[in-house]
Amino acid sequence: EDSELTVENGHVGVKRRRKLWKNFARFLDTVDEVEEQVMEKLISVQRCTVRQRGIIVGPIEEFRKELSARFEEIGREMRPRAVLRLMREQKLETVEELRDLCERGSLEGRSSRKKGEENHQDELIWFKKKNDQVEVRIRVCETKKLNAEKKMRDAQRACEKVKTTVESLKGSLQQGTRELKRLRRYGRANQCFRCGGVGNVVRQCTSRPVQRVDTAKKARKAMMIEPVEIL
Repeated sequence: EDSELTVENGHVGVKRRRKLWKNFARFLDTVDEVEEQVMEKLISVQRCTVRQRGIIVGPIEEFRKELSARFEEIGREMRPRAVLRLMREQKLETVEELRDLCERGSLEGRSSRKKGEENHQDELIWFKKKNDQVEVRIRVCETKKLNAEKKMRDAQRACEKVKTTVESLKGSLQQGTRELKRLRRYGRANQCFRCGGVGNVVRQCTSRPVQRVDTAKKARKAMMIEPVEIL
């Protein structure tokens, strides 16, 4: 009677509720045995046909199936165990306390979600600001890149110009070298006897007498050529 009053009033402790739940699960597991016992007693006490026994035992079987189906719908022992574990961890004794805790949790959850949304908005603003800064840096880098490419093209053109100038100077140097060799050959062939200077290409040396050097036979001595005046 005390247990019935506590159940009706809704004030059932955690331990008591766990015990009642276990007993109910055990009762559902033994319903088949109860049904078999009722059938055996019907057969032993009075003679009944199969149809009559089915009419008597049918409501019991239907009630047993409905209870089992409902028990399976609420998760059999899984959900009550989780609820009882939560009540034990939170040190709750009644269902009303559990309900109040769930309501407070939902309010706290909504407030935390609202706070999370505000933090998310702040993060979006921060990321947008950082994105704008990165875009500015990218534009600056692109400008520097274009300037560097322009300078590189100018340097390439300057290198090509220097290369052309070097080739032109190289040709002039080769021409000057050839001219110098020719002048040296000419100087060895015509050498002034008096001053020892080399004849100029533009004007001939007017010093006399002139010593002619035989370049073919260097071993021979130079011969003196004296001009003869006609008297």
